[in-house]
Amino acid sequence: MRCIWHHAFRREEDGGRNLSPNPSPERRGESLEAWKPASTDALPALPEGRGESLEVRIPVPSERSAALPPSLAGKGGRGIGFAFPCALRQRSRLTKMLALTAVTLAAATLAGCHTDMWHQPKLKAQSENRFFVDGKTDRTPVANTVAVGQLRADQVFYTGKQGGKPVSQIPVPVTLELLKRGQTQYNTFCSPCHGKSGDGQGMIAQRGLALRRQPASYHTDRLRAMPIGYFYDVITNGFGVMYSYASRIEPEDRWAIAAYIRVLQKSHFTKVNELTPEDLKRLQEDEKKAGGTERTQ
Repeated sequence: MRCIWHHAFRREEDGGRNLSPNPSPERRGESLEAWKPASTDALPALPEGRGESLEVRIPVPSERSAALPPSLAGKGGRGIGFAFPCALRQRSRLTKMLALTAVTLAAATLAGCHTDMWHQPKLKAQSENRFFVDGKTDRTPVANTVAVGQLRADQVFYTGKQGGKPVSQIPVPVTLELLKRGQTQYNTFCSPCHGKSGDGQGMIAQRGLALRRQPASYHTDRLRAMPIGYFYDVITNGFGVMYSYASRIEPEDRWAIAAYIRVLQKSHFTKVNELTPEDLKRLQEDEKKAGGTERTQ
């Protein structure tokens, strides 16, 4: 209550028009304790309804009521009035509960976000690792172990070799669908270097692939004599500057490409007298279609 007294009676001797930041020395120690009502019977009862307010009025002597500010002066200048909303305490409790809940949730969230979630104790590929003798992070598979779904029981189908030598017979049935699949895969992966006809004059070879040895032509005597398993092995493991396509081409498609390479070789070195009448008729029809296309262009 001392702060109310200081606020109400900070004035100079000019009639209370100008307030002073400090009270008069003789009033600095005064308080409103002496103005407490003698009996509490006259105090109003607390209202029961929400939204109502309680007005508390402290009597002030008439000779001093003139110095009270309008905000503190009572009706008729007879006391200091204060209005206290009854819902103020309830709102204060609700605010504290909401603040406590928010702090609890924030603490629980932060407790679950550890720095090791984004700074994990892991090793990156190709990085140094002092734990192993060779100092490498990447490890080769343990010998004689097979990953789930990676069983390669058919050695001929998955390696193209038998007894360490390339096989001469393709281990899958040769059908028209297989050859068409091989043509599609060959044009996608092989023709950029070896050319669509297999002559080694693909667009990469024509536009700047400067090597001691140009991409191979499949129509040489050496490659025509190679067993079909050789082409499968080269596709799987690479040869010279040609890298492995094992991660890009499935084993079934590798055999399809090898079969199509045989078709390209046959197309360049097959004699007319070795063809059947049906094959000759088909070739003649293809030539007529090609000639008509050229004339139209």
